[in-house]
Amino acid sequence: MAVDSLLWEAPVHHLAADYDDLDLDLEPKFDRTTAIKAAEENAESVHWWILGSESFRTTEDKPWQEVCGVVFRRGLISYDDRETILSRPGDPKGFAPPVEIHSVRTSRRTGPDGQDLRQLIIEIVQQRRGFYDQNEQELQDKHGDNPSGADFVFRGGATLIFDLREGHLRYAVRKRISDDARLEQQRDFLAGYRFGSTAFGYGLQGGSTGTALDEPFALVHRGG
Repeated sequence: MAVDSLLWEAPVHHLAADYDDLDLDLEPKFDRTTAIKAAEENAESVHWWILGSESFRTTEDKPWQEVCGVVFRRGLISYDDRETILSRPGDPKGFAPPVEIHSVRTSRRTGPDGQDLRQLIIEIVQQRRGFYDQNEQELQDKHGDNPSGADFVFRGGATLIFDLREGHLRYAVRKRISDDARLEQQRDFLAGYRFGSTAFGYGLQGGSTGTALDEPFALVHRGG
């Protein structure tokens, strides 16, 4: 696990979940089908709260974007704007890039003083187009007139942990989608995995077609 994932940030803004807007089913479910259905409905409710409700069309939407580590819409925070986030093939000069609510769940645990802690945990994720060529990355980041398909998918977002009783945001475990340094680290890792010594050692660099793997046994070492 990455070190930065272990350092839970106290939110820089005093934010809270509006339970009047959030129509969540938080009752325990003991049937798998019912639990899956409730989880999907809760994710839809949170998605609407973030992207459709009046709560995020006020002065609060900017601090929420900072906390969530994603981009809600163009121009909200100028230094977050990247065309590789905002635009995609078929949607040049996009305004509001897709945001995924990956999970909505509750937890109950014992606090350091023996108190009962009940929390609401929301995972929010967004994608960004990544390119192995750094010059191409910079070009695509700046210009959204003719966005091209990505070489790889870069993801960012946050796990938001709310106090279930009061609704206050307690922690934000965040990896910003606009973090260029983290994007570069992932590019270097993937490039080494695909083109470096590991690739040649296990046949991961592709065959004569440039796509097929020459060594089937390499799948074992890839975890596939």
